[in-house]
Amino acid sequence: MKKSLIAMIMVCIFCFASVAAAAVSPFSDVPANHWAYGAVNKLAKAGIIDGMGDGTYRGEKTLTRYEMAQIVANAMTKVDKADAENKALIGKLAREFSAELQSLGTRVTTLENNVAALKNNTSNFSYFGIFGNRYDHYDVEKVDDKSMVFVLNTYFKVNDNFQVVTQSELHRQFLQNSTQWNNNTSTDSPNGKADWQHFGLQAYADLKFNGMSAKLGRFTYIPAYGLTHGDYLEVSGALVSFGDKVKTTFVAGQDTMYVPQGTFGSMGYQAADVVFAVTPNTNIKASYQRNQTNLGVAPVAIGNDDYYNYFEGGFDTKLSKDLAFKAAYVKSNYDEANKGYFAQLTYKNAIPFVAKTYDFYVAYHNLESNSIISNDDRYYANLKGVRVGMHYAPWNSTLLTVWYDMQKYIDAGTSTRDSSIAVTSGKKDNFFRAQLDFFFK
Repeated sequence: MKKSLIAMIMVCIFCFASVAAAAVSPFSDVPANHWAYGAVNKLAKAGIIDGMGDGTYRGEKTLTRYEMAQIVANAMTKVDKADAENKALIGKLAREFSAELQSLGTRVTTLENNVAALKNNTSNFSYFGIFGNRYDHYDVEKVDDKSMVFVLNTYFKVNDNFQVVTQSELHRQFLQNSTQWNNNTSTDSPNGKADWQHFGLQAYADLKFNGMSAKLGRFTYIPAYGLTHGDYLEVSGALVSFGDKVKTTFVAGQDTMYVPQGTFGSMGYQAADVVFAVTPNTNIKASYQRNQTNLGVAPVAIGNDDYYNYFEGGFDTKLSKDLAFKAAYVKSNYDEANKGYFAQLTYKNAIPFVAKTYDFYVAYHNLESNSIISNDDRYYANLKGVRVGMHYAPWNSTLLTVWYDMQKYIDAGTSTRDSSIAVTSGKKDNFFRAQLDFFFK
């Protein structure tokens, strides 16, 4: 199985690399220190550019003027989501890349016409969604897991400084060829399928005031590089962020884990994180998180304290035009098995809204049992190993994700996904995923 999976990945890599290499852009690169990169990142943070589906744009590669123009053209179609400052920024970008936009069939004057029309006929409602199909194979459980996911984000703009955001998810997990997960047997879901949905999984007010931003309600929060706190955890509470070169964020509330069939557990939660932009190409990130009650989702023993502290620190940097590196370290206040670390090297950068873009990466992770708050499929606790993967955008608004984990259990215990399966230290737990996502708005 391992050889066949590796062969499958290599076939995908060579095929997609050949296709991408054939599409050579006739336009020159936008210099790494060009103001347009900062402008694009600002629009991504404002939610105008959808980026990788999580509200961010990965500026880990130098773009050609043609590629930058495609991003600007996408932003021009969503000028209704922009406040006055960002409308002006989109206009500045449109003028800078006017020649490339015209070659794409986009008239720069369209932006001014759209802005003028918005004054008389403004739609305060917008949405962004993802429809994906996923295939997973887990060696330990001997499971081939096939599933579908539908995610819908909605935005209702009250004014330039206030909008209401919601997110709902629908999952359909098709019959597996072997065992079912612990909480998703045929006794609690139809036909043995793990079907679940969460309407209003996120629902919060998004505010801007005096150079600060805030969220009130239930929202996703992923500090630093996301090692300790996976994206399956939602915070019900408040978030405040401020700063530009040094961005500081404070969070307080209840942290709730959502899994198939409902809520698994919750805990009091406080966090603080800092992002320091050392240079345009290098960032340092650090976070501190505190739980007042053990959530019970990670395969960990109860510690000696009434609360649990987690620290994560790391950095990311561009080594060259197309090569990026990031690394992070995590530690908790459990008495043992409380450390972890991660490193990843990435070549190129896939952008779902720019067809034929791609990236390849290799990563190493070593996360002891008590080093993280919760498991998700980014990386699991009590495992160490290497991941090789890739992203490829075959068409505009699509993204293919493929990865293969070659990993082992650090300590003896039970499977990270099925507590009925015992594992020994050093037991292999290889994991393959192939996923195709479609984005719409």
